[in-house]
Amino acid sequence: MKKKLLQILQILITALGALAFAGGILISPQTAAQGVRDGLTLCGQVVIPSLFPFLALSSFLVQSGLAQRAGHLLGPVTKFAFRLPGAAGSAVFMSLIGGYPVGAHMTAQLLDATLITKKQAQRMLLFCVNSGPAFLISAVGAAMLQSRRAGLILCASLTTSALLIGIFTRFFAQDEPLKENMQAPQTEPAVTQALVEAAAQGCAGIVSICVWVILFSCIAALLGLLPLPSTLRILLQCLLEVTSGCASAAGSVPLPALAFVLGWGGICVHCQVLRDVSKAGLSLPLFFCARAANGLLACLISAGLFRLFPCEITAFSNHVQALPEAFAASAPVAAGMLFMCALLILEVDACRKKC
Repeated sequence: MKKKLLQILQILITALGALAFAGGILISPQTAAQGVRDGLTLCGQVVIPSLFPFLALSSFLVQSGLAQRAGHLLGPVTKFAFRLPGAAGSAVFMSLIGGYPVGAHMTAQLLDATLITKKQAQRMLLFCVNSGPAFLISAVGAAMLQSRRAGLILCASLTTSALLIGIFTRFFAQDEPLKENMQAPQTEPAVTQALVEAAAQGCAGIVSICVWVILFSCIAALLGLLPLPSTLRILLQCLLEVTSGCASAAGSVPLPALAFVLGWGGICVHCQVLRDVSKAGLSLPLFFCARAANGLLACLISAGLFRLFPCEITAFSNHVQALPEAFAASAPVAAGMLFMCALLILEVDACRKKC
């Protein structure tokens, strides 16, 4: 009986949301179109330049077998800290530097390659969905808050929060056999084949991400038509989409609250990794609880850090123009591309030695 009521409630909420969205488009098609244009601008100037290199790199690490080879180096650390095989260490690392969906996508790829088990993938998805340093330091810190120190503190808080949750999850896997597949496959794909597959998978991933960004940009524009108090409007934006939410909240809410918003990630980010969460068999309530816990822990850590290292911030009014400038020269992206080039050179050299 209770299950039926929940299903009816879910159908009712879905129908009301769809009707409200359709009604908003019919009432103000210009606003909906402007929201789509803003989403396309955000994708072209921020999302694609900052995320596509990491999506391609993470796919290349799995396709070329380098993630499996890295297990020899990362195995002791990941086993001790997270009770995960060495190959999972590359996904944890990429999740901390690449941006929200990169770690989840790489976790799903490791699962497809049978380098990790389903239970291990579920635990990884609890702490491998994180904002990258490029967004935190350049976009949020330098552009929105006009304080690079604030961005660095937010980055340190969110990274620490994710790692602590990852360490905490290991205690739920004490009786779980640790799968180790450290042997390299007998027939490794050619470097060119792995690179082609990585580009194709990165392209598919970035298209999926952009679709969700454009959709939620349109929804946010339609929400602007409602006569809502400014506080409630900011709260809804933070709940739905992290970039516009942070831009609206910057300067008007305490910095620890902004850390919670970044740790939560927004429904838009959750939709971007929904396929990976479903593939791993992780329940959505547990995933959402982990996101909320990540935000709360980051909030507490940042509150202590901001007390130790106070910094002055300024609300940036025109964040739409500031974000492309913030991502114009991204050190993490450049480092990731250099890292990928180095791996490619080493792999080619290894293939030549075999010949």
